[in-house]
Amino acid sequence: MSSSSKGCHGSSNKSNGRSSGGSKSGSRTAQTTASITMASICVQPPNQTSIQTQMYPPVVARARVNGINQSYTYVFAMAVLLNGSGNVLGGELGGNTVTTGMSLPDDGGSSSDGSSRSGSNQLYFAFTDLFTTYVGTYSIRVDIYLVDYGDTEGARMLSQAETRSFDVYDNACALERCALHEKRLLQRLRDQGMTIPATPAT
Repeated sequence: MSSSSKGCHGSSNKSNGRSSGGSKSGSRTAQTTASITMASICVQPPNQTSIQTQMYPPVVARARVNGINQSYTYVFAMAVLLNGSGNVLGGELGGNTVTTGMSLPDDGGSSSDGSSRSGSNQLYFAFTDLFTTYVGTYSIRVDIYLVDYGDTEGARMLSQAETRSFDVYDNACALERCALHEKRLLQRLRDQGMTIPATPAT
């Protein structure tokens, strides 16, 4: 979006801190040491959209995961819809709300805080077909998890990041275009084989 600020918008890490219990295997033990140093939103949703209409650009989150030896098979992200008070709204966010990450080397640019991240590998989580079912003002929170067989729920949260707020209407909304840095990131993901529409779905 032209109105979004350049770079990714960070959020505090929110590991649930639960003990992983007894180890089932050496590989599972390695997984439980994983941590995320930063999670952020790199591509924001449109400022306004229509109900039952696929959001474009798609929401993309980014994270740097440490401690699992560059094997990201067990890391996944879930998108949840929040109302204006920050409460989770179950069943009101459509599309594929769970996705695995794609690893990309940093492009050598600077982060939103001005620090260089050249040479690092990061995971990107793209939610390419989200839509909402009711009129209102919302945001989307992306929760990043690690599969952990020692956890009672089978996975533990590593971090969270939240988008800016957006409005949903019951009538057609004007198309909003990506900011330049968002457009470049989406193209890099496409070049690596991720299926991301070049234009809004009709």
